[in-house]
Amino acid sequence: MGCEEFRFTSSDGSEVWGTKWIPEGEVRAALLVNHGMAEHIGRYGDFALYLNRSGIALWGEDHRGHGRTAGAADNLGYFAVDRGWELVLEDIGCLKELMIEAHPGVPLFILGHSMGSFLTRDFLCTGGTGFAGAILSGTGYNPPGIVKIMKALALNEIKNRGDRHRSTLLDSLSFGSFNKAFRPNRTPFDWLSRDEEQVDRYIEDPLCGFLSTCSFYEDLARGLLRIVDRERLAGTPADLPLLIYSGDRDPVGGRGGSGVKKTAALYRSLGLKRVTLEFNREGRHESLNETNREEVYARFLAFMEDLLTPA
Repeated sequence: MGCEEFRFTSSDGSEVWGTKWIPEGEVRAALLVNHGMAEHIGRYGDFALYLNRSGIALWGEDHRGHGRTAGAADNLGYFAVDRGWELVLEDIGCLKELMIEAHPGVPLFILGHSMGSFLTRDFLCTGGTGFAGAILSGTGYNPPGIVKIMKALALNEIKNRGDRHRSTLLDSLSFGSFNKAFRPNRTPFDWLSRDEEQVDRYIEDPLCGFLSTCSFYEDLARGLLRIVDRERLAGTPADLPLLIYSGDRDPVGGRGGSGVKKTAALYRSLGLKRVTLEFNREGRHESLNETNREEVYARFLAFMEDLLTPA
């Protein structure tokens, strides 16, 4: 029991690395975590150990182009030659099946942070059956018109510079403004958290904060368009309890949380009746690494506990 690394072979034969934190004694529930862009699942260890004390296992993978799955620095920020976004979704499906096999009959939950929240939103369209609840952290809403421009720019850079070109242009257009609200800036990543130690740990981690490839941005753009497609989103189970949680100063969520609110409204308009929207006051992007992270841990645990307790 405890923290254990593992590997599995995904749908296309690729090797994917993961980590699982299994509690001592009875496993009451299991949580699948999809991490964000330019980070890895190892950063969720403190949260995992917190959940373990309540009998909840946490499983997660290093997505393609991230962490140990990337395999080499040259692969960081690069999903695949083709269909990268879809392949990551298939990896998540494989991980879900591993969890079902390891914990038969145990309620499953899913949590996605940032890019992981976008992947989770897409995955729930076709793979949402069987989850007792879902948590979206650090999510937002990206207008399709803007996303289509990003996709066109990414395709142009792929054509002219190759799919592994690390795009300062796309990075600037996507994230360049995020730190402005927190001037004067101590680091380029002040927007992540109010906790300076957590920000420094991110900066010092060689598997975090890297510049992604133009191929990755094309994949991301396609994913962002998929998760605002009402026809596709209609596949999300209507009875799925959904907690949407964001720092109210998270730039990914839009000014005043506008994008987070729009996401919640979109789900409600599709007939999901158990959508809860909450903001972490003065919180930035990484709620699980914020100065009040113990409160966030407790809130996410309470969401799961409420669904584990018979009515």
